Amino acid sequence: WSIILGFWCRYADIEISQPLLDACKYSGAGAPALAIFALGCSLRKRRLRADPHLISGLLMRFVFGFIAGVLAVNIFGITGSARIVVVSASALPSAVFSVILPLRYGVDTRFAGAMVLLSTLLSIFTIPVVFYLSSKL
Repeated sequence: WSIILGFWCRYADIEISQPLLDACKYSGAGAPALAIFALGCSLRKRRLRADPHLISGLLMRFVFGFIAGVLAVNIFGITGSARIVVVSASALPSAVFSVILPLRYGVDTRFAGAMVLLSTLLSIFTIPVVFYLSSKL
């Protein structure tokens, strides 16, 4: 809802007071820490197993994300450093919100949590490769 409200305020030329903007900024600063805490809680006492679905999900996330980024920059004619940013951002690891949404709706979070954890660990290797490949395209 906040995105819709933000667009509405922007296009209706509604001025938001600076103290309110500061309060929103400070309250939003804690969101990443809370998301990581929720991920940790969902992963406690669970063991990671080599699941074929998990491996295929990781491959899809990194490989198809990279390919989608390359297609996007070619379709839209993006060049320079913006090209590298778009391609590399499309191949980043899964976000913590992949775990937050299933938690919110009462769905099992084991797969999503494992996906976030493993994709984050693998990103130590994949991000430099993606930067290298995107700079050579």
